[in-house]
Amino acid sequence: MKDISEIKDVKELRSLRSEQLDIAERAFEEDKPEEAKDAMTEIKKIDERLSKVEEEIGLDKKDEGEKRNMDKIITPKINEEQESAEVRDFIHFLRTKGEKRANVTSLEADIIIPKDIATQPVKLPETIVDLKQYTNVVKVPTAQGSYPILESATTKLISVAELAKNPDLAHPTFLDVDYKVETYRGQIAISEESLQDSTPDLANIVAENNARIGLNTTNDAIATVLKGFAPKTIDGTDGVKNIFNVDIDPAYNVMVVASQSFFNELDKLKDKNGQYILQNDITSPSGRSLFGHKVDVISDSLLGAPGEAKAFIGDVHQAVMFADRAQASVRWIDNEVYGQLLAISQRFDVVQADPNSGFFVTFTAPVEAAPTV
Repeated sequence: MKDISEIKDVKELRSLRSEQLDIAERAFEEDKPEEAKDAMTEIKKIDERLSKVEEEIGLDKKDEGEKRNMDKIITPKINEEQESAEVRDFIHFLRTKGEKRANVTSLEADIIIPKDIATQPVKLPETIVDLKQYTNVVKVPTAQGSYPILESATTKLISVAELAKNPDLAHPTFLDVDYKVETYRGQIAISEESLQDSTPDLANIVAENNARIGLNTTNDAIATVLKGFAPKTIDGTDGVKNIFNVDIDPAYNVMVVASQSFFNELDKLKDKNGQYILQNDITSPSGRSLFGHKVDVISDSLLGAPGEAKAFIGDVHQAVMFADRAQASVRWIDNEVYGQLLAISQRFDVVQADPNSGFFVTFTAPVEAAPTV
């Protein structure tokens, strides 16, 4: 490839970026992670160069006529050939109403829903965000108990003379996080006529529906915990910077879990140099990063009411402990009226682990001063 640092033509840089996007997508489809990673690295280099060139010629990336598609998020495309053996066997279990159980993962009488089904964005008409992936997931052996979380160490080593006895250091400090597992369950009635007359796609539809119900359940529980963190209200760029620069210890691995409305407000904010504070970042879940920190976007309804700009800013892994007792699972139940009932259940608890690891932030639009007469 031509040396990117020497290219000064915006269109040529955009063309190179488009080529690397295509390469990355093909690599994802063909399950070639190293090639995809290399392409993403090249894209970041091109983005850096493109920003410099645009700045040199005074081009505003928000107002330019031929705007490049920076919001494109590369996601692995999952088709029938790429489905894992676990997913195929799970679908076969559903299609045969539980008669065929070969190679499925079971917990006593229940069948565990494969993770590939629960997080397939290409199968559903809306973007799926699995908040559980960011939390500290702990497999707990009992329905109720306490789990130790190690606090950040502040003790320092002590300077001593040669051959002197080692001084005692402070003992590690643990936070005991109490959990109490709850059972979540429900069932879907499917008539015998539907099972007999349906195409094979019925099994896929049922699997996706039940998996999404399980995902909705965990997301709601995690969001509820995030809303319980110390509240902060901001009204502009400086407020956001204060959280990152001062309010949160730099030892935390901070990210932003933003509602759609909060993300929309961030997308309008600029720094004192007139540059938008959200930067394009193909490695971030949303395709954007904030001061180098990843940003993910979820529905307004998870963090508040529609139209409310809410977000959790902090280290979700340190903030939330997900006590996992039993994964989402399904079971066929005979019913003389409906024909078949497909029951789904899962057992877990979600608790706040480290109260200092983040804030629940509300964005309020600044009040404009009334014009003087």
